[in-house]
Amino acid sequence: MSHLYEVYLNQQLEKQRRQTVLQKAELARLLRETGIDQRGWFSHQSARLLSRFGHLLVALGERLERCESPSRGESLRHQAI
Repeated sequence: MSHLYEVYLNQQLEKQRRQTVLQKAELARLLRETGIDQRGWFSHQSARLLSRFGHLLVALGERLERCESPSRGESLRHQAI
């Protein structure tokens, strides 16, 4: 192959890659605007489960803070400092 032909092929390949990236970006933008979730079922369920677990941890932490006696809480804060 001649050098010029290789340069031409590389340019065409790069042009095709750019078009593909732009098409994917446009598709993602349209899906975001319409509110369509592009994630798969497993990813969606995993995120949902982790979110619920996070809420549970926060609720348990708040409950522990309420149950903790004020004098014990003060001593623990002083130890941390």
